[in-house]
Amino acid sequence: MAQAFSAASFDDVSHLFVELQTNEHPSAVQGYLSGLVAGGAVLEGPLAYRILAQILGKEELANVRPHDVEHFLSAITKGLVEADLSYEPLLPSDDETMVKRMRALSLWSSHFISGFGISVTEQSLTSETREFLQDLERIASIDVAELEETGEDEEDLLIVAEHLKMIALQLSMETRQSSNESAKASPTHKH
Repeated sequence: MAQAFSAASFDDVSHLFVELQTNEHPSAVQGYLSGLVAGGAVLEGPLAYRILAQILGKEELANVRPHDVEHFLSAITKGLVEADLSYEPLLPSDDETMVKRMRALSLWSSHFISGFGISVTEQSLTSETREFLQDLERIASIDVAELEETGEDEEDLLIVAEHLKMIALQLSMETRQSSNESAKASPTHKH
């Protein structure tokens, strides 16, 4: 029986990854794919399916229907490309420890940087984009072993999660705007 991949919850994606016998962290995978999309990559159709299989270290995704994979990826694409604010980094629920959730934020950040880095050239980065990437690097390097379970840390975690969302949306918007401007300036562009 094919497993549904379109689940939006962290737990559902985690269970699916267990069934697929992969050790990849759901936040890391979504962060990487989000970075690709924010950097201008188009993830749809069979190519998206192959990219996800490769990320998960699989030759193919035998237990997952291609439609479900495309639905999962389209949620990322729709949220980032259309900037409809529905996009959210995939993180464990509030029931999990703050350490687990902060680790997920850290993984999401480091993998977002990797995906984004594949999609853009350093010469095309604005100073604002560089600042966003530095923010992501700081979040990725947080030592979660030093965190404590306090109300203040909980509030900080929510602020960081919202900041990640806004960075992803802003970088996606900047990349698309830059791409559109380049296309308009191209001598082969017809009016």
